[in-house]
Amino acid sequence: MDKSKDKSTDKDELLRHEMMGYVNRFFGGDTSVLANLLTKESRKKVSVRTVQSWLIEKGKPSSRRCPEWAVRLVTEYIEKNPKYFEELKEFQLYQDRKETRDFSYIDRDGVRMATDIIEGDNFRRNKWHNASMTAQWKW
Repeated sequence: MDKSKDKSTDKDELLRHEMMGYVNRFFGGDTSVLANLLTKESRKKVSVRTVQSWLIEKGKPSSRRCPEWAVRLVTEYIEKNPKYFEELKEFQLYQDRKETRDFSYIDRDGVRMATDIIEGDNFRRNKWHNASMTAQWKW
């Protein structure tokens, strides 16, 4: 395998893990808060689904490369706004006590569902693609 490709894959994986750490540590596992922040700060439309796709392990159909600009923007925002994250953490602790739920997860059901849909679409596409156009019909 090409060494430059290995370095690129390693860098992509580091970016994915860094973003996942930010989501869990600073956003309580809530990808919607991060998507809103990225949309506001970058002036690009970043959906919750896009953020989720950045966090999915490589090799899954719905996985996408986490862009360096997004990690850099979140890093800078966290450094410039520590008070916001202190307040967010206090709110999350309140929610934990109130609802006793675990924030250390990503929406795995949504990710699994998206992956199943993509895999199903690929299966049907391949089935149609490989179907014979001269199939004999029996009447």
